[in-house]
Amino acid sequence: MRRAGLVILCAVVGSCLSGCFDTGPSGPICGAIVYEESFGGAGSGWPQTSDADSETSIEDGRYRLEVLDASSYVYLQNEEQGPYTDFCYTARVWDRSDGRAQSAGLAFRWSEDGRFYLFSVSPDTGTVAFAIFTGGRARPIHATSCDALRGVGEENFVQVIAEGGHFLFYVNDELSLEEYDNTLSAGGVGVSGASWETIPTVLEFDDLTVRRLE
Repeated sequence: MRRAGLVILCAVVGSCLSGCFDTGPSGPICGAIVYEESFGGAGSGWPQTSDADSETSIEDGRYRLEVLDASSYVYLQNEEQGPYTDFCYTARVWDRSDGRAQSAGLAFRWSEDGRFYLFSVSPDTGTVAFAIFTGGRARPIHATSCDALRGVGEENFVQVIAEGGHFLFYVNDELSLEEYDNTLSAGGVGVSGASWETIPTVLEFDDLTVRRLE
């Protein structure tokens, strides 16, 4: 479990909003499942811990992440899975927070030196963002608004398709972002949560799946 400041990422979300793509699904087709977790059991590899910054647990068949410290990111890796190169990574995500200014994310291509990509969704603001974490800090790549994103308390189906340096990001089966970056070629998977206010952020994840590309 690690934390990183949000100053840069917050700035890019405010300055780069450009609207959700209105095109339908495109690109590689997701094929055979290579990993899946529905949290009906122990949730092997997913940390379940409690400290001053956050609490993680498996409750009612979902992975629950509560960010307790304001203005911070908590990100967690499943160190038992991967590395993966080209793949589809999907999850169902809920924001259960009572307040505003929070986000949930899928981390991927998590390298041994701690670098990884992050696709995050913010139901309270209707925005999505793509960033890379390196040197313990976030370097934003792109952020945009997206009408396909459902609000706080509702389920959002989030999908990352990674093929080489080409990335497609879907929210509820609609393409929300397309980007290119060649920094990381392979790595593990994880999840993240952010709190930008003094109130706790409560997030839930379920049905995490990694598929091959066809």
